[in-house]
Amino acid sequence: MSEESARIINTWDQLTAAVAAKIIPKKHALAISYQAPARHVVSAGVFIWSPFFETDPKAAWYDHGRATFSDDRDVGTVQAREWAAARGYTGGWARNAFRDWVPTVVQENFPIKRRSK
Repeated sequence: MSEESARIINTWDQLTAAVAAKIIPKKHALAISYQAPARHVVSAGVFIWSPFFETDPKAAWYDHGRATFSDDRDVGTVQAREWAAARGYTGGWARNAFRDWVPTVVQENFPIKRRSK
């Protein structure tokens, strides 16, 4: 394991490492995440976010600048991918061990895998 990959512990690190290595530009450093409805969750649904910019600068405070889509995981994921495509991202998506969708090239070069027991 390289020193760089040893520091990648979450999706945020994965995206920032890919940008630092010039694998993707900042505008394509995107992740699609799902937050299930729960008693303590103010906002549930699928979000598309970036460590470099707000995907929805006008979002409600509880969405933390993230573009929010349907709370149906499948529908929201399609909506988030369409959002990214409308803004110029045409690459594929791959899931990491956190069940976030990231650009395929990011997961291939800076993989987050499930830990073996």
